[in-house]
Amino acid sequence: KMFSGNIGLDRNPARRPRLELDWTSDHEIASTRQRVHLEHGRTARARLPEAPGAVSWAVSFVPEEGSELPVVEAAGAEGAWSPVPPGGVHTARPVAVRLTAAHDPIARGTPFRAGFRDTWVTSAPPEEQTVRFTFIEPEGEVHRLEGVYAGEHRWSVEFVPDRLGRWRYWFEHDFDSPGWRSADGVFDVVPGDRAAIARQLASLAETVRAPAREDAKAAVHRYGPEFWRLERAATQSFAGEGLATEEARAMDADIAAVRRSLDPRKELPATLRLRPAKIEYPHKDETRP
Repeated sequence: KMFSGNIGLDRNPARRPRLELDWTSDHEIASTRQRVHLEHGRTARARLPEAPGAVSWAVSFVPEEGSELPVVEAAGAEGAWSPVPPGGVHTARPVAVRLTAAHDPIARGTPFRAGFRDTWVTSAPPEEQTVRFTFIEPEGEVHRLEGVYAGEHRWSVEFVPDRLGRWRYWFEHDFDSPGWRSADGVFDVVPGDRAAIARQLASLAETVRAPAREDAKAAVHRYGPEFWRLERAATQSFAGEGLATEEARAMDADIAAVRRSLDPRKELPATLRLRPAKIEYPHKDETRP
């Protein structure tokens, strides 16, 4: 039997006990190990080994000291991507596996939802308790709101973050004396799919063209981080396809429009055109009979 106290949000179990297992299999058909160097916010696909006759698959990732775990996803024959937990096993061969260098990514414009359950409430009835949530934007602006009591000693929160980049959050309550603050959690707000990137670039282009905006230096400080994140995301979305399509040319035109508005005197260094993310393959597949 194992028991774990429900300490922390569903999305941030930092203070909960964890069980770690180290195991090996003597029925392995094939395996491969790959070194990955991936810039934050970017995505790359991993190579799958040839394994005729395999009925299940396991995918895991071990980060170097000081590095974060990426989001690991697998796609089946139907093409839909789904998250793979550490050591996750598939009953059929995945068509593709991809890694995204982000923590708990949330597409811009979609809500952050989380909840927790706590039965140790002594200072007042659960329905009279207040749970205070704090969200910190990448640039430091603070958002505070109260959680909603959902019954049966459960509280939830829903919040739509609008700034791209890494957010920090925590919650506090006074269920007992003294009050309690949760561990800090983080999540990354990302642009989303290609259509969402295009919409955000077009919107930003209109915003920075507004005649009453700040002087050039203030505009770069305010809109620059969002622009550079969107530009990188756009470059990533067309990796390997080039910019010959009408969709790519339209997006590139919006990128150029934002840059001209932010830097009319062309004093900023040109943004580098990034090449597609690469995965290194120093190890050959190890095949067993």
